[in-house]
Amino acid sequence: HVKHRDWQAWPPFALELDAERPRERFELRLEEPGSWHGRVTLGGAPTRERRIFARHASGLVYEALPDEEGRYAITGVPPGRYVLEPRESSVSLAQVAWEQFREPERETRAPAVARELLPGQALAVDFALEGTKLARVVGALGLDGRRYGVW
Repeated sequence: HVKHRDWQAWPPFALELDAERPRERFELRLEEPGSWHGRVTLGGAPTRERRIFARHASGLVYEALPDEEGRYAITGVPPGRYVLEPRESSVSLAQVAWEQFREPERETRAPAVARELLPGQALAVDFALEGTKLARVVGALGLDGRRYGVW
């Protein structure tokens, strides 16, 4: 397995050297990793209610959870063709990876976008989603003057 300081080779490969031909030459090039970043809004407001998944053509899946301002970043990823897709926050990386395994040629449907990431490139992809942002409830549960929980 070949490792770079920022990422590892995908797909993994083996390199066998023959002891009887010790002077055999080979060349190995690791392309500089790239990154995705952007902003996610829901109904015009920044949201953390969507995860961003980046599915590489090889089957690798990367994810990011936006911050309070809706900004996300996926860094240290190998160059190649990706499909970026916002999904409900409850959707797991494993679930998206399984979907990619089952249907690798699945058609890209909005709001997902397909893009090519070049070596060392940092691409911005924003998602302006329709819908209503859920309200966040903060409070405490109390009974008979006792506090039982804070959320």
